Amino acid sequence: MEKNVIKSLIIEYQQFTEKITLTERDIHLSDQLNYVFVGLRRAGKSYLMYQQIQHLLKEEI
Repeated sequence: MEKNVIKSLIIEYQQFTEKITLTERDIHLSDQLNYVFVGLRRAGKSYLMYQQIQHLLKEEI
């Protein structure tokens, strides 16, 4: 893929995640580590990622 296409997709996804309303969970993830979320269907894995994305955007990381 072309670099500009990838950049535009990232920006589009960031804007999508900013619009999602979340119930803040008391889970803190380190910015220095990589995580793999495994679990049952509809257990909240995606929303945990949305929460982390919103956190990183607020911190401007």
